[in-house]
Amino acid sequence: MDDGVHQSAAIIERRLVGQLAGVHLYGDGSWKADLVPGSFAITFLTGGRAGQTATIDKVSLIGLIGEGAEVLTLATVAPIVETVTYSNGDVTPRICHRSRVLVKMQGSDDDDQGGDRDRK
Repeated sequence: MDDGVHQSAAIIERRLVGQLAGVHLYGDGSWKADLVPGSFAITFLTGGRAGQTATIDKVSLIGLIGEGAEVLTLATVAPIVETVTYSNGDVTPRICHRSRVLVKMQGSDDDDQGGDRDRK
């Protein structure tokens, strides 16, 4: 179906940005990331919503930290109902479940702003 709103994700380019409310590290190698409510912003670059923006009301993910923090996993514990608010006034509830794997790229800068832990 191509009604300008409901399109295949394969033809829609988006830019995602979010502001962390908190990151919690646990002794068992797990972690939790919570975004500031409403700060998870989407900018649609192509497709039926090109030029529009949207925000998601809540995003909370948990995961595991791999050895040396080279690999991080993130996922929702269970599907949750999110509310997506579009810049044209549309508001859509949806059931969402996320999972992500974050991999540190070889030669990338560490979080110490160029200090001695950087990889060559």
